[in-house]
Amino acid sequence: MSVSKRKSGFTLIELLVVIAIIGILIGIVTVVAGKVMNQSHNAHDLSNLRLLGTATWSHATDHKGRLLSSRSEGENYHPQDIVDRFWIRSYGTDSNGDPRMVNVQGQATELLSTLTDGAAFPYIGDVRAYASPFDPTIGILEEFVADNPNLKPQRIRSYAFNALVGCKWGADDHWGFHQGSQNWPIESGCNIWTPTPHVCKYFLPTETISQIPQPGGTMVAIGEHDLWGRNLGGFTLHPTEMKWIDVPALWNDGLINMSFVDGSTGAIQFESKGLEEAWRQYQHDFFYTDAEDDYRKIRKVLLPGVIGNVLDVGY
Repeated sequence: MSVSKRKSGFTLIELLVVIAIIGILIGIVTVVAGKVMNQSHNAHDLSNLRLLGTATWSHATDHKGRLLSSRSEGENYHPQDIVDRFWIRSYGTDSNGDPRMVNVQGQATELLSTLTDGAAFPYIGDVRAYASPFDPTIGILEEFVADNPNLKPQRIRSYAFNALVGCKWGADDHWGFHQGSQNWPIESGCNIWTPTPHVCKYFLPTETISQIPQPGGTMVAIGEHDLWGRNLGGFTLHPTEMKWIDVPALWNDGLINMSFVDGSTGAIQFESKGLEEAWRQYQHDFFYTDAEDDYRKIRKVLLPGVIGNVLDVGY
């Protein structure tokens, strides 16, 4: 009597089933890990922004209500009381005589002293808080020091301050807004760059907390990505037209994190799919009507009570 014996091992079909199951499991783990990583980055980003918001509030507490200025340079065009409030200083030289900003492959590149010599740093104390974990342009921070021959044209800072907050006379305290013309006197805070009264009325002093109508709803810091390198000056939009003077960083799937004057944080979800392409083409000062809802969302937090309010549905 013969007895048939079955060989041990897997059949081809069984192996294919096992491989398929492993592939599915790897896919699930990859998706879950990606979501967890994104949530971690988002929490880190909000934590950085909270530090920046708290810094400007704390600065005001220590300086008779005066908020940090959104300016990053232009010391030759501003009185000392504004220069002293520049949240960062990407100009001139530090205490060692080294430049705070250098040219790297044609790109103006900020060094760490830009951050550490700014008025915000005593309240933050860590240069890593200036860099968003979402920002792909951030370099190795420790390398951004003077006389480093291996510097790359990267950034050390992801965030910009609201150009309408901490102003002595107008938006971003830009020198152009304070120059008079035959149409608009210096006292108005307007010049030929903004020659219409319906725009000029938004250029108001916001130097102190008491001059901010709604501190808890007024954005103070936001991510901004400039293709040419550093973020120059403060972040703003045109107050009455759908003109993107600046565009917030879009590297978090359209979720725009920000902090407010009172130190709280929040986020706005952008819906436009074409804004990033328009930004890559024009970068600054362009009209883009297909992102009207996103424009309104940001406009509401620029200076509510002066430029609309949280219930504003128009502009």
